Amino acid sequence: MRVKALEGLEKYSEALDFINQNYKFFLDKTQREDMLARICAKKGFTEKAIDHYKNMLEINSCNYDTYYKILKTMGFELFDQYGAVKKQSQTSKRELSRLF
Repeated sequence: MRVKALEGLEKYSEALDFINQNYKFFLDKTQREDMLARICAKKGFTEKAIDHYKNMLEINSCNYDTYYKILKTMGFELFDQYGAVKKQSQTSKRELSRLF
């Protein structure tokens, strides 16, 4: 809860410090990695965020939401605000094909 409060106040450095200082007390590893990834992405640490999402995939590779989070962190928006599939430009399609 404290991490979400700090994140809501846009105190990302403090939130990261709190997670790192209390790392072993987070029992849900997936939630911990998700928080780290989300905060790193907000701070502009794209590569670190993707690494944390990849750690989540090591825990549960069947969670498609994590794949979408990785793509979003990389700048791809696959869905609009209502959940409908967004039309991708040719450049985006080529880049997505290259990734997979």
